[in-house]
Amino acid sequence: MDLLAKTASEYVLGYPAQSDTISNFKEINDILRALREMRNIIREREERLKEEQVYLENLLLEMGEGVLVLDSNKKIKFVNRSLLEMLGYSEKEINNIDLLKLFTPSDREKVLEILEECLEGKDKCKGRTSIISKDGRIIPVLCSMRLLRVDEKETNYLLVFTDLTEIAKREKELEDALEEIKALNEELNKRSQQLEIALASLDMKLFETARAKEEAERLAITDPLTGLFNRRFLEEKLSNELIRAKAHNNYLSIVMADIDHFKRINDTYGHKVGDEVLKALALILRANTRENDTVARYGGEEFVILLSNVSKYDAYRIAERIRLEIEDTSFEEIGVPEKITVSFGISCFPEDGEDAIDLLKKADQALYQAKSQGRNRVVVFTEPSESIHF
Repeated sequence: MDLLAKTASEYVLGYPAQSDTISNFKEINDILRALREMRNIIREREERLKEEQVYLENLLLEMGEGVLVLDSNKKIKFVNRSLLEMLGYSEKEINNIDLLKLFTPSDREKVLEILEECLEGKDKCKGRTSIISKDGRIIPVLCSMRLLRVDEKETNYLLVFTDLTEIAKREKELEDALEEIKALNEELNKRSQQLEIALASLDMKLFETARAKEEAERLAITDPLTGLFNRRFLEEKLSNELIRAKAHNNYLSIVMADIDHFKRINDTYGHKVGDEVLKALALILRANTRENDTVARYGGEEFVILLSNVSKYDAYRIAERIRLEIEDTSFEEIGVPEKITVSFGISCFPEDGEDAIDLLKKADQALYQAKSQGRNRVVVFTEPSESIHF
């Protein structure tokens, strides 16, 4: 029996059996073969769970809320893109900043108290507070904190910063995704002690992870400021629409729009007013397109509209209608007394290209022409090197 236990242990650890010792014991070899198969199954399932964990962590980078992870010494360990954009720091800059300097002086003691509550075992700790951007702006947020136990020896703090106007819409979905990551970590820690239980529960855990992934994906395709689709969704949608257009021999037009002199608007009236301008223009774009058209915030002050089964020149008429409406719209209510205008560039499948990158590039080239010709106009891309303005 000692020999059997020793040999079985060697198999589980991945060492080859001493065949000259046990080659005549068929029953023992059968047991060892079964153990080896079990070990391979466990390793395969562990790899799948790790892949799911990495996927969910990447999704956190795309979330609209700001996410901050501290190590056990309260040093900054991870910051997602949304928080970097909110605060105006680069990743390198924020990693060298003391945590408390991100909060207003009047809130720093409260932040420490909430962190202590987390350490004492309170599952979820929340508080209204304010954070300070790099340029000195005070940003009111709801700060949700909780412990994130990596393993028995290491405990991290997880901080989620949510704009108070969007609490009801975002908080629950993000917490669900974080709970799933925590569950995956716990499952991996238990595996070495409870092999049979882990094997029985893995299928269910993978199913639950898939459901959480679907919900997280829904959150990851929307721009939190304007409510339009984000760039990630647009690029995926464009690829799918190109496949459909090729199959049915249809047009697919791309309208790229950029707010003229938007930096000056931000500098003159402030970023808060600039955000209101972006939201107002998003409403105009959505109101002037069909329900099945895709309107997305492509980045900063740039928008893209996908028009299915619409020719280049019909796309021009749509863009021109939008341009005129924006030009005639007063933005005084949101704090901009001057006129706001937008430039447009258009490309179209199939005449301007057959792949997404090429079509976006040509729409951008047409937009550049609109800017260089004086702004506040629509330019349609034409081959070989000239764009035309109607």
